[in-house]
Amino acid sequence: MRASGGFAMLALDQRESLRQMMEASNSRGIQDKELVDFKTTALDIFSTKPSAVLLDIDFGIEALSKATAKVAPVILAVDELISGNDGRVAITKLVKSGIESAIEASSPVALKFLMLWSENDSAAERLDLAGSFVELCKKLQLPSVLESIVRPKNRLTWSDPYLAADAMLQAAHELSAVKSDLYKCEVPGHGRFATEETIKYSKEISQAISSPWVVLSNGVSAADFPKSVESACLGGASGFLAGRAIWADAVQSLDPKSFMKSESINRMDVLIKIVDETLANRHKSEASAQRQRNTTGDREEKEEQ
Repeated sequence: MRASGGFAMLALDQRESLRQMMEASNSRGIQDKELVDFKTTALDIFSTKPSAVLLDIDFGIEALSKATAKVAPVILAVDELISGNDGRVAITKLVKSGIESAIEASSPVALKFLMLWSENDSAAERLDLAGSFVELCKKLQLPSVLESIVRPKNRLTWSDPYLAADAMLQAAHELSAVKSDLYKCEVPGHGRFATEETIKYSKEISQAISSPWVVLSNGVSAADFPKSVESACLGGASGFLAGRAIWADAVQSLDPKSFMKSESINRMDVLIKIVDETLANRHKSEASAQRQRNTTGDREEKEEQ
């Protein structure tokens, strides 16, 4: 968490999706070592600029061991991601082994689990899985970060951003029952809403959950993400935990390292400023409202006397 009370966190827990991005850009198969090297480069470049960095067990822990710069506090992903025929994540499960050694190697400040949400699936099974993750975190005495991504019923993609936003709101209401320490969800409208609409849905998500929440960049372009973060924060979000809108273009660059050193770092700086300024203004407004309530209460008390 930043001094402003906001979160400006970098996601580097992509696994097979990162391999697919790299293979598409290089027109060849990508080896595990190349995934580790990419993550190591990112860790060295971003260093302690993010308030935390999200890493996976498969490749992230090795990348962390190879990083030469000081690294931001680690959030450890403990989800096993199983892809379908279309290459997208189709099933998520809790990692069954290696968590303890990964915790020892990374000293994480929290654990993260990705929950896919769809009307096709059983709400009871989702709650059981999400609840198991939260209980694991309690057992390990680490805060829980529960991530949700909504999927349309019987379709590959959403035909209407409003339907997706409604699903995000349903997921927030449902998953609030497990009481994770931090909730992570998509930007309402995926960057296609007007500011007022994103703020409206974000306020409803804020009311649905009892914990702080942050947005990811899934489905939002790099150009639209800063405004999306600002709008979500104006609606009650506390920042972001995102990767692709910050560094995905680097994969396509002829010189990924130079791209991250310039464009990706600039994007992170812009996002950090948005989070800090928006949260600072929120705190000022809340303090002003509290002073007004106190003044009104004092005046009413004197009138009663």
